[in-house]
Amino acid sequence: MAAYARMEEEMTAQPWEPGLARLEGAYEQIAERLGDLTTYINARFVQIDARFVQIDARFDQLESRMDSRFAQMESRFTRMDGRIDALGEKVESNLKTIIGWMMGQTALSITAVIAVAFALRR
Repeated sequence: MAAYARMEEEMTAQPWEPGLARLEGAYEQIAERLGDLTTYINARFVQIDARFVQIDARFDQLESRMDSRFAQMESRFTRMDGRIDALGEKVESNLKTIIGWMMGQTALSITAVIAVAFALRR
């Protein structure tokens, strides 16, 4: 108990102002450091935002190039479709001509056979 009473006397004997002054100084240092930290973080966010703007611009360029390339491919496919359609029409026309010729030849052959058959019957 005696030690407690002595400690209590020492505590009451010390003035509060020097301790409070140290606390205030420490608080100001912490506030200053936090302010510096806030400034640093804000500067970093500005850098990050600028980087995102650059990335967005690069994506826009990439999208534009891809759109251009797809348009070129579509144009080539359209030309190929036209060529294939023209070739199909030509094949169909030739096929009709050949089939017509073959039908004519078949009809001629049948007529010839019938004529021979009538000639032999007489």
